[in-house]
Amino acid sequence: MGELKRFVLRLTARSPLLIGDRRADTQYTESLDHIPGSRLRAAFARAILSDCPLFDPAEARDGRRWWVVYQGRPECEGCPWATWCRQFEEIRFTQATPGGARILPLTAMGCKVDCGRSGVMDTLLRRLAWQQRLRERPDEDWQPPRFNCVCGGRLENRGGWYDPRAARPVSGPRRQAFTRLMIDPIRGAAAQGQLYTLLPIAPGAEFTAQVEAPAPPPCAELRVGARTTTGWGRCAVVVTEADESEDVGERIGRFQAALEAARQAAGLGPARDVYLALTLLSPALVGPLPDGSPAQLGAAESRAILAAALGLDRLFPGAELAHAFTGYEVKGGWRLSDGGWAESRHYLVAGSVLVLRLRPGDAGELAERCARAERLGIGERTEDGFGQVEVCASYHVSEAVR
Repeated sequence: MGELKRFVLRLTARSPLLIGDRRADTQYTESLDHIPGSRLRAAFARAILSDCPLFDPAEARDGRRWWVVYQGRPECEGCPWATWCRQFEEIRFTQATPGGARILPLTAMGCKVDCGRSGVMDTLLRRLAWQQRLRERPDEDWQPPRFNCVCGGRLENRGGWYDPRAARPVSGPRRQAFTRLMIDPIRGAAAQGQLYTLLPIAPGAEFTAQVEAPAPPPCAELRVGARTTTGWGRCAVVVTEADESEDVGERIGRFQAALEAARQAAGLGPARDVYLALTLLSPALVGPLPDGSPAQLGAAESRAILAAALGLDRLFPGAELAHAFTGYEVKGGWRLSDGGWAESRHYLVAGSVLVLRLRPGDAGELAERCARAERLGIGERTEDGFGQVEVCASYHVSEAVR
């Protein structure tokens, strides 16, 4: 088996893209504004199997259809997809974001009246300092102040995307509405007076993802998402080698210094422990939970359960999940590969921030563990882009509320 290398995929939509179909009701379907890693894996699987002379759509392997399995026959020799086919289940995809943007963390806030004077700011450091003051001085009669804009108005939570190079918010991809007549399932003809609307991503949108694979994918175009048989989902693909990532140790150092300044502003002394902020760049699939719910994260027991379900104890032995700024979704449905029912699972939403507390130790070893967490992700199905994290993201420091 070949060693996996990291490549950057740049996809440009040549036709409308319908990704993930978020249904507001039975007559309205809106595309996601990004491409999950699982959709990229499905698109490459379709490309591999469509080019394979040995593939039989009616044949099921291990109860699953449209599944990439290397057969090792003479026809496989010389196939451009052979290296991918051999190691397809080992290949790791990230989600594809618009223009390489990153999701705004749940701690980002902006002026409620959009005065235009403050922009979007991050409140993580001040929240941590305030919570730590309440924990370290439980008998003190003190309440943290509200977040206010420079104009005097209140700040409120903001979502969306930001450019990691300029640390400023950016808009998502443009969408294009298509309204069609519904088909009466009994008569097989247009249902009079019944319309439905699709809101896919418009052609021209650009997305960036990364993939760990044995070789660059041998294709210049992919079909991604739904309705590909009607001409939708065509994407031009450009592949380049990934650059070396920024040193994690430097980010950790800047974050610790900024947290010390926030603690000092809150009237606290230096922290005795090291704090790591794990910001989710994509939704994280949580492992099995007792009683099926991770509610009440304010309790230390619940945070410990969540940390174990995400595998944080394996990546950072001895660490405590000290703070959590999260949101949850519960998803289930049908598996198209075998027609079975996918059990409903808990997902941490993208933008969630998990803060770990560790005892001081070897800085080099800690940086290696953080780099491994960024490469492998947290939670389950990380090979499909779930659970991508950035450790001590620069955004929390550069855009911190003053």
